[in-house]
Amino acid sequence: MPDNARDGCGGDVHVHEEACRNAAGSAAPSWLTVGLMCDYSLSKRTDLYVQGVYRQVSGSALDFAAIPGAAGSSSSSSQIAARVAVMHLF
Repeated sequence: MPDNARDGCGGDVHVHEEACRNAAGSAAPSWLTVGLMCDYSLSKRTDLYVQGVYRQVSGSALDFAAIPGAAGSSSSSSQIAARVAVMHLF
């Protein structure tokens, strides 16, 4: 298998979720999440890994975004998280 056979972007995700309205009929929260993951082979055993996620929440009194695995939740209605890593196989 050539070294660059593992290269590429994939694992992209686009999710829009909406919660049901409450009994009073007030607005329910909705979430928009977009993510992308890329992998680039530097050598036969070493890869560069890049991941990014964007989340936006709206429609409720609790309009703050939180990405699972991020350092903490945002103080606003949107949040961006990015990760860059080197993976070496032994």
